[in-house]
Amino acid sequence: MTKLYLSAFLFLFLFSVSSYGSERYDGPIIDMHLHAYDDQTYWGPIPHFRTGKKSPPSATEFESEMIRTLDNNRVVLGMLSSTSVELSKHWDDKYPGRFLKGLNFNDPSNELSEKVFEEHIQKGNIEVVGEVMAQYHGLSPSDDKYSPYWKIAEQHGVPVGIHTGEGPSGIVYRSTPKFRVKLGDPLLLEDMLVEFPKLKVYVMHAGGFFYPRMLQLMQMYPQVYVEVGVLGHVKQHRDMETMKKFIQGAKTMGYLDRVMFGSDQMVWPDAITDSINFVQEMDFLTVEEKQMIFYDNAARFLELDQETIKKHKAQF
Repeated sequence: MTKLYLSAFLFLFLFSVSSYGSERYDGPIIDMHLHAYDDQTYWGPIPHFRTGKKSPPSATEFESEMIRTLDNNRVVLGMLSSTSVELSKHWDDKYPGRFLKGLNFNDPSNELSEKVFEEHIQKGNIEVVGEVMAQYHGLSPSDDKYSPYWKIAEQHGVPVGIHTGEGPSGIVYRSTPKFRVKLGDPLLLEDMLVEFPKLKVYVMHAGGFFYPRMLQLMQMYPQVYVEVGVLGHVKQHRDMETMKKFIQGAKTMGYLDRVMFGSDQMVWPDAITDSINFVQEMDFLTVEEKQMIFYDNAARFLELDQETIKKHKAQF
């Protein structure tokens, strides 16, 4: 009888261990970090950092392949970082309800005036301020230049997505001489968070190799959410291992309910699939935790209404 009991216990134990992280989440997904282009801003075709596969040859083909990839991966909503309000509107008109209209934001000195910025928000033309590329312009996201814009975003409840971590190797010499690695430290958001405590902030790339500091920031500021961004598909930069360590740390510290999925596919639609699969294969996550990352946390952060959530989940 004892042997039978031990055998049954061992079977159940091994089954639970083997199935703990092997089950794939099969519901809707929200991608909090996508990019859109037109013929003037598209920078493909170019080989992917890790796979070497070239991106589509034109902006039109990129768009078609991206939509097909989103459909194949059950991505029901995506934050679309665009270089202009007009570009976001094009995608929104063509694919209504599929994207949040985001605006790529760089040095405020060269951006929309505060008045025009607020008017676009009031008209619904800007639903997310992001990706905010302060680091590429030699600025901290807490720089005074941004303060008037953060004040407006806070007043209107518009989320702000901040780039953190590193950038492509050698980019300082090629195209962005003001870029500095130290400006990718997520702790640089602290003054911003203190000045604008009700601002809906999410940190892109989870701080990259600064991820221990990202966890520190999440501990001190419970309003801060994170998306994993490029970490899910650029293996040659050790980013995928960094992402795994960050998510493990967030789970251990109890912050997994503020971690969101984002692919940062740039010009490679396939990167969306690769990033999703990478999370699906994390054997330390339960299927319920994968659901948090892929959908629930973003739905809560974006304050999606129950009708929208029900509609998303009814698709699968």
